[in-house]
Amino acid sequence: SLTIGLNNPSRFGYVAGFSGGFRPNQNLEANFKGLLADPAKSNRDLRLVGIAIGSTEGGGITPNRQVDEFLTAKGIRHEWTVVDGGLHSWLSWRGYLRDLLPRLFNDN
Repeated sequence: SLTIGLNNPSRFGYVAGFSGGFRPNQNLEANFKGLLADPAKSNRDLRLVGIAIGSTEGGGITPNRQVDEFLTAKGIRHEWTVVDGGLHSWLSWRGYLRDLLPRLFNDN
């Protein structure tokens, strides 16, 4: 969801990744070309970008942290959440979704 959504910021104003599947040391510049084509416009188009992962997901946390650091370095507004004790499971994802849904399509 992050790769597709962030490469098409004019089509997807709300983008969230729960326990994203990024490889360590992935070329993020190449992965997010659409996002980086015009970072200022991307920030205007993207109303919410959220990345959530559980603290006990093992190898998945490091590449997701790299995505967080990359977006921060490029000046892309986003939210990074590490849920203490969260697992790579539906039980965690439904909690992330529960917290995200009330914020979607909210003009306030």
